Amino acid sequence: MKKLVVILAVIALAGSAAAQAKKGPRAKSLKELLKMVEGGWKTESSQIKEREAEFLANKNKRKAMLKDAQATLARLQKQSEALEKQFDKNEALVPRHAVIDPQLLESCPPSLIAADGMDALTQLIESFVSPGSSATMRS
Repeated sequence: MKKLVVILAVIALAGSAAAQAKKGPRAKSLKELLKMVEGGWKTESSQIKEREAEFLANKNKRKAMLKDAQATLARLQKQSEALEKQFDKNEALVPRHAVIDPQLLESCPPSLIAADGMDALTQLIESFVSPGSSATMRS
């Protein structure tokens, strides 16, 4: 059993040594190792700076997009408030009751009575099929 453990340890060490050899050049002295580390650090440092610059650029873009969206929202809220005020003013102009007296029509010519009837019918149909119709219009 001990021989099996030793054999497995030797295989593992040989495999890791082969993996180390594939990773790249090996330093033969301490100075070479320091140069390799310094070169790697410089490369990583420049990559980090590039990623940081990209991150900040994206952050600034998103900040500008957020600011634009907030400005659009504020503009639309003001427009909505203005339209609500305008609607409230116009709501006062909608009649609450209509007085219909057929005796008033007796003195009118038949063509005018027919035109008025068609106008009333058109308005009735329009209040149901118009995209801007409301419950107030339909009542």
